[in-house]
Amino acid sequence: MTRNLATPPSLFTTTCRLLLLVGLFLSYSAFAWNVDDGFSADANGNVLTLAVQDDGKIIAGGEFTSITGQARQRIARLNADGSIDPSFTAPTLNANVLAALVQPDGRIVIAGNFSQVGALVKYYIVRLNTDGSVDASYSPSVRSSSGFEIKALALQSDGRLLVGGNFDTVGGVARVNLARLNSDGSLDVSYVPDVSGGDVDALAIQADGKLVLGGTFDFVDGIFRAYIARLETDGSLDSSFQQSINWWTRALAIQPDGKVLAAGERLTTGAIPTPAIRRFNADGSPDPSFSAEPDDEVTSVVLQADGRIIVGGYFTKIGTTFRYRVARLHADGSLDAAFKADATFWVSALALQADGKLLVGGRFESIGGQSRQRLARLNIDGSVDATLDPGPNNYVAAIAQLTNGKLLVGGGFTTLDGEARSRIARLNGDGSVDAAFNPGAGNAVFAMLVQADGKLVVGGLFSSFGGASRNRIARLNVDDSLDTSFNPGPNNSIYALAQQADGKLLVGGAFSTIAGQARNHLARLNADGTVDTSFDPSPNNTNVYAIAQQADGKILVSGDFSMIAGQSRNRIARLNADGSVDATFNPDADGLVYVMAPQADGKLLVGGDFDTIGGLARNNLARLNADGSADATYVSDVVGIVYTLALQANGSLLVGGAFSAVDGQPRSNVALLHADGSLDAGFNPGADATINALALQADGKLVAGGAFATFDGQPRSNLARLSAPQTATDSLSIIGYQKGGSVVRWMRSGSAPELALPPKLEVSVNEGSSYGTIGSMQRISGGWLYSGWLRPLNFQFHLRTTAAASSGLYSGSSSLIQSTRISYLSRNDGIFYDGFE
Repeated sequence: MTRNLATPPSLFTTTCRLLLLVGLFLSYSAFAWNVDDGFSADANGNVLTLAVQDDGKIIAGGEFTSITGQARQRIARLNADGSIDPSFTAPTLNANVLAALVQPDGRIVIAGNFSQVGALVKYYIVRLNTDGSVDASYSPSVRSSSGFEIKALALQSDGRLLVGGNFDTVGGVARVNLARLNSDGSLDVSYVPDVSGGDVDALAIQADGKLVLGGTFDFVDGIFRAYIARLETDGSLDSSFQQSINWWTRALAIQPDGKVLAAGERLTTGAIPTPAIRRFNADGSPDPSFSAEPDDEVTSVVLQADGRIIVGGYFTKIGTTFRYRVARLHADGSLDAAFKADATFWVSALALQADGKLLVGGRFESIGGQSRQRLARLNIDGSVDATLDPGPNNYVAAIAQLTNGKLLVGGGFTTLDGEARSRIARLNGDGSVDAAFNPGAGNAVFAMLVQADGKLVVGGLFSSFGGASRNRIARLNVDDSLDTSFNPGPNNSIYALAQQADGKLLVGGAFSTIAGQARNHLARLNADGTVDTSFDPSPNNTNVYAIAQQADGKILVSGDFSMIAGQSRNRIARLNADGSVDATFNPDADGLVYVMAPQADGKLLVGGDFDTIGGLARNNLARLNADGSADATYVSDVVGIVYTLALQANGSLLVGGAFSAVDGQPRSNVALLHADGSLDAGFNPGADATINALALQADGKLVAGGAFATFDGQPRSNLARLSAPQTATDSLSIIGYQKGGSVVRWMRSGSAPELALPPKLEVSVNEGSSYGTIGSMQRISGGWLYSGWLRPLNFQFHLRTTAAASSGLYSGSSSLIQSTRISYLSRNDGIFYDGFE
C-alpha cells in the first residue's frame, strides 16, 4: 500500500464498483483523552503539519482555504484558544504546505509543493516574519525537473536548516532530495549528501548533530540503505548505522537515550507483515525490547516527556485492540489502554504543547466522538468543562444550540462573563461571549426556537426586544437583525415554542390574546406571525407549559388546565392537527405536568409535580404508552419537581429540576436514567440549586442552566457544561444502486440528542452554497432512512440532514441539529441490480 501525504485522498469521497458508502461508523468511550472544548478550529481542507510557538500560538499548514470560518490559504496562525490570530497576515499560497518550523527568533519556515507566495515566486520553501509577511531576503530557490516538493525540515542548533523531499537543485547547484541551508537561505556548499532512488520524507537530528533520515530512497553515498540512514555532520554516510528496512519511512523521533523510532507503511513480505513502527539502538540494530503492531501506516510520531509515544496515521488497530488513527504506546511499545481518542479518518500531524495537551491534524471530521474538522486538541480530563464558565448573574431558563456549535442562552441575567447582556446571549464554542450578538430583552426570556431557515424565535415575559417594542415574542433574522414583519404581541408570557413541518409555529404560555385574536394559552401562528384561525383548543386556567409534536402531526400539550377543546383533560392532552382532542389519549394527571419528551417508539416521557398519571402512582416522572396509560415497566421515584428533560438517542434520559433524590439515592437536581427507567449510578454531578434547563449538544455534551452557584463541586454561576458519560455517534451514509434510487441513512446513537421530528434531507450540487429539499426521512432502528432518491451520477454533491432537538425550561426551546457529508456516485456503483434491499 502506498500513500503520499503530499497528495492525500481528495475531499471525502470513496468510490467502489459495488458500493459507495460515506459515513462514520465508530463508537467511542468517554473519560479517556477528551477533545479540549475550548479549542474548535475547524478547517475546510486537510491539516498536514503543525508547529507550536513559544507563546503557545499554533502554526497550521495543509490544503485548507479557510479555518475557524476565516479565509486562510493553506497556512494560518491560531491563538492558544483556537481562534484565528488576526495579527498574522498569512500570505496566499497556490499549493499545499507539508512542513512548518518555528525558528528561535520567531520566524517561520514553511515548505511544500507551492510555487507562488502572494505576489512572489517561491518554489517549495519560504520564510515568514513573525507577522506573517514574507521574508524577501530568504530565497533558497529549490527546483526540480521531475519532483515537486519539500516534505521535511529540521533546524540545527547553529541555525542551519536541513530540507528533505523530492528536488534536484538548490540555488542552481545539484542537490538531490536533501540539502542544508545557511541561516540566510543560501546553500551550504560544504554539505553534499548523495541520496538516490526515492524521496526524503522525514528528518530527525540527534543530540550529537548527526542526522537520521527516512523515506523511499535506496542508496546513500552509493551504498545500499533502504528507507532509513544516518549521516555524519558533514553529510557523509554514517557507516556504523547499518540498517535497511523493507518499508517506507514516514516519521522519525529520537529518544533522549539516543534510540531511534521509525514509523511508516506496514508492508508484507511473504506471510510475515513488518511492523509499521520500530525502534533501533544507537548502532542501528533493532531494539528487541520494543514491540508495537499497528495494522496500517503510521505517519506521525511524538514523544511525551514521560517516555510514552503517541502515533497517528491510517491504522485501526494496535495489535488486536481497536484504536482508530491515533494511539499512545508505553515505552516498550505496548498499547496505553487509558488513551482513546479515535479519529474518523487519517491523522497526519501531531504536536505536543508545553502544557502536555496534544494537537492533532489530518483528514478527520470527528475525534474522540466530537465534531472537529481536521484539527483538534486533546486533554486528559472528563469532568466539568472548564472552558464554559461565563457566570451569568441570574438564572438561565432557555438553551439552544446552533449548527455552527455556538450556544444561545436566555433567562433573567443582565451580565455574562462580565459583559452586559440583557436576558439573552450567544456563546462561542470556548464559552466566551459572542461580541457580535446583543439584541437585549426588556425582561425574562423563557424559550428560544431556531427555525429550519435559521431565524430565531424568542419568547418570554419581555415587552421590548432588540431595541424595539415587542410583547413576549420576537424573531431575529439570520443576520441577527429584528424581523420587523413578525410581531404577534401576546398579552402575557410565552413558555413553549415548537415549529411544525409546514413552518407554522405552536406557542404556549399564560396569554389570553395574541396577534389581536382571543387565544387562551395556546395558539398556532402562520409563518408571518398571524394567527391560524383554524386552530383554537382554548385550554382553561392559567398556563400551558409544554408542547411536543408526534411524527404523525398530532400535538401533545401539558400545563395546569382541566379542559381543552371543550373536553375534560387534566394537565395533559393530545390534539389532532386541527386542534380537536384525541379521544384515545387521557393520562389524567393529578398534578402539574411541566415537561414532555416523546420517544422513538411512540411512548412519552413526562415530568412535573404529580403523584399519579396514566392510572398508576408515579412520583413526578413517568413514561406513558401511546394510549396515555402509564408504562408499568418504567418506574422512577423523584423526590421533588421535574422541570426539564433531555432524551438521548440511546434512550437514556437526563432529568433536571428541584429534587433531592431519585429511586432512593441522593441526587441534587440532576440525574441520568437508563432506557428502562433505572438510575445510572455512575452519574451524579449535582447542583446546589434548581436546574431549569438542560440541552444536549450535537456532540453529546450536556449544558445545564438554572439558579445554581456550584455544579459537580465546581463554582459555576447558573450555567455549566459536562462531558458525556457515553459519547455521541453520528453517521450519514448513502448506498447507490444501478437501477432505482439511492438509500440514505442517518444513524445516531450514544449521548446524541434525540430528535423532536423526522429530519429533512437536502442536497447541494454547488459545493454547499445552496440546498434543495429531497424529503423527510423515516424512523428506523437506530436512526433515520430515506429511500428512492434519484441521485446525480458522476458528480460530487453534498448531502445534509436537519432536525430539531428540544431543550430548556419545560423543554420549550429547540436546537437545530445538522449533519453534512460530501459524496460521489458513478454508474458502476450499486449492490442490487434491480433496486432496493
